[in-house]
Formats: sequence, C-alpha cells, structure tokens
Amino acid sequence: MTGKRFCRLCGGEITLHGSRTARLTLCDDCRARILGRYVYRLEHHIVSKETCCLVCGKPIPQGHGSYTTCCQAHQTLLNYVTANYRKARASNQDKAWKEAHPGGIYTPPTPKRVLSPLGRAEQEAREHGLSYGQYMAKKGGMAHEV
Repeated sequence: MTGKRFCRLCGGEITLHGSRTARLTLCDDCRARILGRYVYRLEHHIVSKETCCLVCGKPIPQGHGSYTTCCQAHQTLLNYVTANYRKARASNQDKAWKEAHPGGIYTPPTPKRVLSPLGRAEQEAREHGLSYGQYMAKKGGMAHEV
C-alpha cells in the first residue's frame, strides 16, 4: 500500500510504506523536534511539569495529569516517537552496568548494624566458636550459686 498522507502536526506531505505508526504519520522534522525536546529533558534531568506540550507546543491545561503533553493523543504520539530511543538508552545502561560489574552479580555491601547487648554477646560467642549458652557459662554471666 503506497499513498500520500500529511503530517499530523505541520501538514507536510509524507509517503506511506504500509504501516500507520507515528513514524509514518509525522514528518521527519516533527519527529526530530519532539525527540530533541524529550532528550533535552532527560539529559538535563528536568523532572518538573512542562508548561507547553512537547508535541504541539500548546500550553498544558491546568489540572491535566500529564507532565509533558496537553492530551492523551499527544502522549501516545510521544510514546511512539520516543520508543526506539528509550529502548536504546535502557540497553546502554544495561551494558554500562555489566561493564562496571564484570562478575555479573552485584551485591551491595551490607550496612553495619548496631547490635543490642544480647546480639553482641551472641556475636562474641560465635567468634570464640561456642554457643551462646556455653559462652555465657564460661563468662560467668549465668552462674548460679546453690
């Protein structure tokens, strides 16, 4: 199926190649503009709510739940345009993690715990190779006089 379509945002002409994805319903300039805005937000760690839609540039209505777009249709369009970028970014992060941890399994160091007096006594008993009861009996903490 080959036909002529128009960009959903700017009205420029697009030649279809069979699929009706966002890649084929937006012109190259619009896709590049949307992806550029999205990448800029990620690279500069911008997490606050946008004042203008990343897709069309209109102000986002007050009380609208989205942080980046003015309507659900534009949110879907943004997801289509950024899908390949997000997949590549996740893959790169995964590769970076594997390079940083060549053993493959990363276990973070366990934090030092503050032990109670009973816990400290149990730990000292283990260090001496004794059970808690044997350690306390040797230490004299449980000795009873008859």
